[in-house]
Amino acid sequence: ECSAQSYDRDTLAANLGGGTILIQGGGNFGDRYPHHQEFRLRVLQDFPNNKVIFFPQQVAFLDNEHLQRTADFVARHPDVTLFARGVVAQHMFSRYFGATARVELAPDMAFMLGPQVRPREAQYDIVWIARTDQESANDQTEVAARLSSQGAEKYVLPHFPDGVEINFVVKQRPPTIFLTDWNSLFFENEEARLAYQRLDFDARSEATVARALYILSLGRVVITDRLHAHIFCLLLGIPHVFLNNDSGKNWSFYETWTRDAPLCRLARSPAEAWSLARSAVPKLREWTGGEWSWQNTSAEAKG
Repeated sequence: ECSAQSYDRDTLAANLGGGTILIQGGGNFGDRYPHHQEFRLRVLQDFPNNKVIFFPQQVAFLDNEHLQRTADFVARHPDVTLFARGVVAQHMFSRYFGATARVELAPDMAFMLGPQVRPREAQYDIVWIARTDQESANDQTEVAARLSSQGAEKYVLPHFPDGVEINFVVKQRPPTIFLTDWNSLFFENEEARLAYQRLDFDARSEATVARALYILSLGRVVITDRLHAHIFCLLLGIPHVFLNNDSGKNWSFYETWTRDAPLCRLARSPAEAWSLARSAVPKLREWTGGEWSWQNTSAEAKG
């Protein structure tokens, strides 16, 4: 195992031999995240005789020259498998890479975690996980505007078994709404950062997922434009409203894999998401578990 930062061609070659190279999945296949893409191309170039498998990916190219350059790298490698995370990505992989690479469709690997138990009871009516990175849609600034009267503050998470002190920044209006993002997580001090770096890759993943599940469990209902917040809500059994992001990958994934999930409703705008969530809150306060139905909310009845 290695990261882009710790990658060393000779060390990998010595350990790998003729084995298969597995490259992580996600939403960063393309030129939106050039560092990640250059790393992938470097691995393909460094290991022309090893089978390479890309775990489920979304695809986002903003420049046709970058797309063609990537296609050329893939074409020069004799054994590449590309797993697409949605039908749009599958079509794009097939069109530009399918002549030389094997293209398959598969869901995001987070589903392999299986059903999860909520680590705590809800504390807020609505938890809003809103992207603050370059994939956020322009109209999502409306989310922050709704809470502009509240200042950002630190939320102190409880102690986790890994012992790493990680907290995050939040805007909140108890007991109604709680607004944050995965990017708002931070190490409490230098000791915490070093403790995290000493963990192996699996332990780091477990630490991050544990905090994400805890944050989502703070809400009776979740609003989000984060794909993994959508997946984690399904695994936790939390009703949620799902917004698109700027590349359209969220709704492509939804249409491919989760459109029949009763726990989820799509919203075309933050205002619609807010309306759906607020309409569901009275029912959720009475909800004692079992299968949730959005059709019982007033917003759906009026629809």
